[in-house]
Formats: sequence, structure tokens, C-alpha cells
Amino acid sequence: MRLSKKNNWEYNNVKFNKNTILKFNKSNSWIYFIRNALVYKYAQTLEYLELGCAPGICTAALVHDSNWNISGIDFSDKADVFVETLAQVDKQVNLYKFDLLLDSLDKKFDVVASFGLIEHFSDESLDQILQNHDHYLQSKGTLIIEVPNFNGFQYFWHKLFDSSDLKIHNLEIMSPIVISEFYRKLGYEITFCDYIGELHVWGSTAFNNKLFKLFAKLLAKSVNITSTILNSGGFTIHGKNYSPAILLIAVKP
Repeated sequence: MRLSKKNNWEYNNVKFNKNTILKFNKSNSWIYFIRNALVYKYAQTLEYLELGCAPGICTAALVHDSNWNISGIDFSDKADVFVETLAQVDKQVNLYKFDLLLDSLDKKFDVVASFGLIEHFSDESLDQILQNHDHYLQSKGTLIIEVPNFNGFQYFWHKLFDSSDLKIHNLEIMSPIVISEFYRKLGYEITFCDYIGELHVWGSTAFNNKLFKLFAKLLAKSVNITSTILNSGGFTIHGKNYSPAILLIAVKP
């Protein structure tokens, strides 16, 4: 079952410049982790595909100084924002606009990635999306999957401040064990699968009132600043109940 609708993925007001992308790169430790594992490791040209690619900031932050060839698949009517975002880091891309559940592309890639995609599906649709990652990845290629983490404190936060967004996410897939086991059964070598990042919160969709929405944003900013200060002092708040995301890196047999 698809948990989100096409109108959840409108990007009319989304624009990124190079400074925004580089700032996103620095503020998200998991991007550095992937770059350290892949971009710095492979100097040769690789074919890279992001599934559910719009708006593209994760891919832009990941590949901004690589010589990889970039492609993306997305069903949003506003998916062209992916092209615009990657242009900010001097990347020309191939964008394919179609629904992953209804159509496919006859091509294999060295790297297949998705950032915040699989958790919007459940049951048979989830299995199909997970299989799609494998379908597009060539043998010995690298798979990258990142999903948000709504366990523990993160669930409490989203329940209070971001409840409508919570409804379009499959919480059961937000587990390193669940994600890795699917690909382990396909013979993948799991090189990394765990919770990543220090405590970071976001979202204020539970409030229509502008004052309450502002309060939620200010509170989130306070939590995030406190987390950053504690982290710089050697006390990192992370793990299952606090980290903002889960990351899988695996190699296809």
C-alpha cells in the first residue's frame, strides 16, 4: 500500500543554491559517512541512480565534487526540481518521470540510492520498492538507503508536533534489522546498517495556528542547538531513541 499521495510531493517553493547544499553536507554526518565510503574511494566514473529523487539535495550533497553520472526517477509533477538542484553543483542529470510501482527503466547502475522513500510504502508495495532497488543495481554495485527514525523520543516529538506527517510513514520499516534482513536474504554484503546522527528534530505540521507553529520551530531549534553543543563537548545523544535517521550501505553479490 502507498501511504503518501502525489500531492504530498509538491515542490513549488523548493529552491537550493550551492551554499545551502554544502551546508546540508556539513550538518548531516551520514552524508560525510557515505562520501568517505564511496566518493573518496572510487575515482572512476560511476553510474548513479536515486529513486524518488526530488528535490535532490541529498544527492547533490553526496556527489557535488565527484565525476559520477547522475540519474533520478520520480513520479512528482514537480520532479524537475531535481534537475535544478543538481545544476547548482554543476551536474547535468537524466530525469525519468514515472511511478516506480507501475513502470520501470531498462538500465543497471553502479550505485542505487534512496533517501526517505521506502518508509512511504507498506505490505506488497514496500516489497516491490525494496526489490526495485535491487533491480536497478548491477552486480558488485553499492546500495544506499536512508530513512528517518521515528523511534523513542523521535516518535514522541513527531506525535506532538508533526502528527500529519507521521501518518504517511511506515514505522515498522524504521529498523536496521528489518531493512538489512531483506537484502541479506538476497545475498548482499551489509557493510553498514545502523542509526546515524546526533539528536535532531524537525516538523510542525500538527499546528495550523501560526503562533503554535512558531513555538514548535523555536523549540526544535533549541533542542538541536543543545544537542550540537553537547556533541561538541563529547556527549553525543544518539542511537535508536534519538538519532534522526537509519542508514544502510550494502554491496550486491
